[in-house]
Amino acid sequence: MKKFLKRIALVSLLLILVFAGAVIYFRQQQANLYAGLQTGTLQRGPITVTIGATGSVRSNQSAYLVWKTSGEVDQVLFQVGDQVSQADILATLVPNSLPPYILLAQAELIGAQRYLDGLLQSETQRALALKAVDEAQTALEQALNPDLALAQAQLDLAQAQADLEAAEYQYEILVSTPSQLSIDQAYANWILAQQGLADLQVELESARNKANLNPERYLPWENKETYLQLVEVLEAQEAALKTRLEQAEQKYNNLLAPPDALDVKVAETAVQTAQAQLDETQAEWERLQAGPSAGDIAVLEARLADAQREWERVKDGPDPADISIAEANIAAAKATLDSIQLYAPFDGTLTQLFIQPGDQVQPGTLALRVDDLSQILVDLQISEVDVNRIQPGLPVVL
Repeated sequence: MKKFLKRIALVSLLLILVFAGAVIYFRQQQANLYAGLQTGTLQRGPITVTIGATGSVRSNQSAYLVWKTSGEVDQVLFQVGDQVSQADILATLVPNSLPPYILLAQAELIGAQRYLDGLLQSETQRALALKAVDEAQTALEQALNPDLALAQAQLDLAQAQADLEAAEYQYEILVSTPSQLSIDQAYANWILAQQGLADLQVELESARNKANLNPERYLPWENKETYLQLVEVLEAQEAALKTRLEQAEQKYNNLLAPPDALDVKVAETAVQTAQAQLDETQAEWERLQAGPSAGDIAVLEARLADAQREWERVKDGPDPADISIAEANIAAAKATLDSIQLYAPFDGTLTQLFIQPGDQVQPGTLALRVDDLSQILVDLQISEVDVNRIQPGLPVVL
């Protein structure tokens, strides 16, 4: 019985020791846990709700550019990472490698542009058409009433004869040998001009010396201002005499020198032109004297009718349908020609490049990619529970 009681006491003591050890251990763990915590005073305030979501980042705008025709890549004008502006040419094809329809489009564009320019120049066309009507009407009236035309032709004939005589006179003066009397007279004028200039220069030198004298040496009727004024007058006369001397020397030398070959050729051409004009005027005069034939009248009437029909066609301006067709042809030709180059569709960055110079491409071949990186966008999927809490203007952390 005593042994049993001792065992119970021993087990109880062990249980007490284990319990005491456990209490001490848990208290130490609790103390260690609280040692790393921060505490604060509980207060009332707003609650922030954060909604989280994931999505794919993309550029504000993106474009893949493909070739619309076949050929060989000529130039790639930008590299990956370069900034490009809208309508910049990014790549081109070798002209000799283009298909025939591209070359045909170039000719079609020129023709369509010329046709449109002709349509848009309606004012000029109308003015020319009206002028043609007036000229044809005048020619027909002159043919039917030749008196006025004969009088005008006679005046033209007289003027042409006078022009020919003037041209021949100028030619004869140029090629004729000057007389010895003219040469002697020109030489005498030259010598006289030299002597006159020398005498004036002596007088000018004397006046300058007088002007530079000490005023005390002047005679009672002399003064410095008078001599200074005299020097100015003589200097002006000296300049005039020098010009006269140069002209006299040039005239004398011209008389001694043979005529310039170019001047002679110009004079000959003037004579020939005047003679041709006289012959034409003479023929017109003779034709008017003979009077118009029935055939001439018929031709003039036909010209007037043609001119009147042209005036009726253009007097109201071009047909809007014709302008629309011409503009459509130009647009189509330009669109075809634009296919030999790749243009930037918007301002952005070249982000991918799939071609190099020398590559052979076909319609649909991928060339490059352009992205507008001025804004970065993310498409997010928000749950139905949170979507009603989202409003424009709320802050976002991306």
